[in-house]
Amino acid sequence: WEDDFTDRASEFVAQLKHTCKTPIIASAGWPRDHALWTQKATRAGASYFFSLPFPVPEFVEAVKNCLSEEKEKRSDKIV
Repeated sequence: WEDDFTDRASEFVAQLKHTCKTPIIASAGWPRDHALWTQKATRAGASYFFSLPFPVPEFVEAVKNCLSEEKEKRSDKIV
């Protein structure tokens, strides 16, 4: 059931990325194989992945990067 859970979570990330077309920050405290989940989440479209508990400074930096990316996309559309 662990594989099923991570597969469904990866599908959710992919659907969210496709629907919202924005950077995605994913996080999980489970499963234990964080390297595998990191790989699955980023392959599904997550811009960043953090295992719980995550380091706050790195998380804040990821949020800033995502917001900056969105701001650039919006300014490119305004011509």
